[in-house]
Amino acid sequence: MPYRFKRKESVPESVVHIVTEQTQYAAREIRGDIAGSRDGVHNARKSFKKIRSLLRMIRGEMGNDVYHRENGWFRSTAHRLAAARDAEAMIETCDKLVERYADPRQCGPLETVGESLARWRKCSLQENEGMNRDVEELAAQLERMPERLDGWSLEHDGFVTLAPGLERSYRRGRKAFDSAREQPDDTRFHEWRKRVKDYWYHTRLLRDIWPTLMEARASELKRLSDLLGDDHDLAVLGVFLRRERKALDTSAQVTAYLAEQRQQELRAEAVPLGRLLYARTPSCALEELGRSWRVWKAG
Repeated sequence: MPYRFKRKESVPESVVHIVTEQTQYAAREIRGDIAGSRDGVHNARKSFKKIRSLLRMIRGEMGNDVYHRENGWFRSTAHRLAAARDAEAMIETCDKLVERYADPRQCGPLETVGESLARWRKCSLQENEGMNRDVEELAAQLERMPERLDGWSLEHDGFVTLAPGLERSYRRGRKAFDSAREQPDDTRFHEWRKRVKDYWYHTRLLRDIWPTLMEARASELKRLSDLLGDDHDLAVLGVFLRRERKALDTSAQVTAYLAEQRQQELRAEAVPLGRLLYARTPSCALEELGRSWRVWKAG
């Protein structure tokens, strides 16, 4: 089942199907059961993000207690898998800088930093030799997720079930965008990135209510999410460089300079796109979605 609501299903039915599919997929990914998968941990964490965005959409229907319990579980589970991905992401970020700034005077320092990151990745993997046991336990918990869904008490149907969560997420996204635009720093851009992820996932969930419009919007949100994701990866690399500045000396300085330069380029592209995607007021955005939902369901 695709990551979207279906016209002939009630909201509770779609929620159960989507969460079940995403959790079973994540279990197979982290076990390495899916042939050709290059990064099972990364794919599993993406499934967790999709589920958490769905939970934010139906938070009012779930109730705060159930929402906080389930959202907290998926958040902490993703954090358990984060260490296995962080070093790899920074190496990829460093490689992108090498590709972008191919000047031999700059590539040397970048390659030195890349070698340091590779050593750190090796040490991280050695320190997490118990990960296989944790992964097996986690996979088993994910496979039992359908049993937990019975406790979510999803009863109501219709757009009214989704409206409060959609409006709240969009309003938070606009606020995060304004904050990042007015006082640009790594923390504010990271917060905006999380809200853009929600907006993107919510658009994908509602794709079928107006496919042409929602697909175009999802495409632009994906582009914005990628820009902000690259910005965040550079910010994480910056933290590593500050921590290792004594050991890396001038290599850290050169790499930090290039990383900051690239962040400015990414933000200069992201902000105008954000203006377009958050141009509507929350009430107008919700009215459009509600009207499209009702026409779609009546179809």
